[in-house]
Amino acid sequence: MFDLRVRHQFNAASLDVHVRSDARVLALFGPSGAGKTSLIKALEGSFAPEFAVLKAAGKTLLDTTQSIRVPTHRRRLGVIYQDARLFPHMTVDGNLRYAEQFGRAKKLNGAFEEVVDLLGLERVLHQRPATLSGGEAQRVAIGRAILSQPRALLLDEPLAGIDQARREEIIPYLLRLKRELSLPMILVSHDLNDVVRLADDVALIDEGRVVKQGALADVLANPELSQFFGPSQTGAVINGHVVAHHPDGITEIATSAGSAMLAQIETKVGADVRIRVLAKDVMISREKPIGLSALNIWHGSIVSITPAGARGVVVDLKCGSDHILAFVTNRSLQALALEVGAACWLVVKSLSLTDPQIS
Repeated sequence: MFDLRVRHQFNAASLDVHVRSDARVLALFGPSGAGKTSLIKALEGSFAPEFAVLKAAGKTLLDTTQSIRVPTHRRRLGVIYQDARLFPHMTVDGNLRYAEQFGRAKKLNGAFEEVVDLLGLERVLHQRPATLSGGEAQRVAIGRAILSQPRALLLDEPLAGIDQARREEIIPYLLRLKRELSLPMILVSHDLNDVVRLADDVALIDEGRVVKQGALADVLANPELSQFFGPSQTGAVINGHVVAHHPDGITEIATSAGSAMLAQIETKVGADVRIRVLAKDVMISREKPIGLSALNIWHGSIVSITPAGARGVVVDLKCGSDHILAFVTNRSLQALALEVGAACWLVVKSLSLTDPQIS
């Protein structure tokens, strides 16, 4: 759905990236100043790189080798920025209807009502932007972008600068957009929790270069990237579905690694969920442990052991069809005689698998 190639020399830095993805949601992840927003600006048309071939949803928007440059206003890209950028003199209804005139010639019957319902905007339609919360304003901005009938959505740090409560208000709507609309999306973020909950593919960008790209689960489970993510963020993602909410406050999720038990979440039985298991929260035992308070005990085998600096190693374990990472000190590595192919038991506390690691 996206094929983005850009090369450009700035005064003190350069950008040289090639990102390709057929996923519904592609995330561009990396630190501030990595080049993520420059790539988005080239795609939307506000930045003209020295070399670029940019394709979105099957349409070539810019190709400097073929002198193709679709004007910005004809690229049909819905862009949502960190700040909502709503018209302050218009009501929410006016902001949304203003966007409709920039859509394709044929107005879609019922589209306005559908978007209002999708984003939960009914009760704020007659309010002006100044009276909206940060989360409400962002939802209006998203609705305005959708009503312009774009070929793709570009979300440039849409959750940055919003407190956790407002963030939790917006993310369910973004997940609903992902499920119910056939729009490809690019999410720009430096917050890995947002990427884990929303993205299907991810491209890691740092200092103007692509460090790694691919399916989210594959990239996050790559032990060689532990230094990129750091000790607090390194970890795998596993998929499952909710099988029960137990009366003692535990939600049970079926995964290929086994049953995952965690503090109860507000998700329907049968719902698909995505669990992030941080490497720092995983313990390894060579024998099946008993008498522990931890409820998650999974069996696996060691696939690789990767040095992670002076403090120890990252152990990649295969549990069912999933890969789970664990940080282990050098002392424990020797004491347990851990080696590739060895069978192990993994222990993870239920309280380590809480929001925002569930999508």
